[in-house]
Amino acid sequence: MLSFVLAATLAAPRVAAPPWSAVDVTPEKAEFFSGRFVATLNDRGVQVISSQDIAMLLGVERQRQLLGCSDSASSCNLELANALGAELVLMGSIARLDATYQVTVRVLRSSDGQAVAQALADGASQEELLRSLDDAARSLAAQLGSKPAAASGRTFTWVSFVAAGVFAVGAGVSLGLAFDRSAALDRALVPGATREAVEAIARAGTTFEVLAWTGAGLAAASAITGVLLLALAPSPAAVTVGLAPSMNGGSVALRGVW
Repeated sequence: MLSFVLAATLAAPRVAAPPWSAVDVTPEKAEFFSGRFVATLNDRGVQVISSQDIAMLLGVERQRQLLGCSDSASSCNLELANALGAELVLMGSIARLDATYQVTVRVLRSSDGQAVAQALADGASQEELLRSLDDAARSLAAQLGSKPAAASGRTFTWVSFVAAGVFAVGAGVSLGLAFDRSAALDRALVPGATREAVEAIARAGTTFEVLAWTGAGLAAASAITGVLLLALAPSPAAVTVGLAPSMNGGSVALRGVW
């Protein structure tokens, strides 16, 4: 199957993270620890294409071809990163030596294989290893010059919709009070009613009507703002488009958060 990837990024350089090599560690555990490491990197602003994303974008068959592309695991992973359009590749290994876990992670440039960052983690137990992995991920992110991911426009979309709801409720209450003042004005227009009383009721009705229209306008503006944030504001994560044509058709995969 012929496969290729077109990548478009909206933020910082991306890092491809193929599966870690493992020694005396089950593949399931290795995948779990690497997933934890990738999640922490993402939280620190590093945009990582995980092994699961790689499988989705390239397909299992092409991934296996690239992972067996040559006699060097490093060159295979660099070719894998190039196929994904990633500028960097994260290579990791995890081993259990007696009762201690040890993890080594390096980040290489996919263009020339030059190492740009590395980190180590270890632990006598899985809990200790998780804490050490979090520290190592933060260290690696700092070496790459990344900062904690900023909140995207979507993070604050709910604020706009909540504000729209509050303004709508306020507009409804004001409109109800305006109708009440209008009815009171009709009742006041009887012989013997003082001019001051009639004018006071009229002014109150006008005030509530203005508040109702203002609330309705603010509710509409807040709702429109929320829709625009939801539709247009991208997150810091990269948006990747993967195309995998084959003899019988093809597939398209999108990765990212809008």
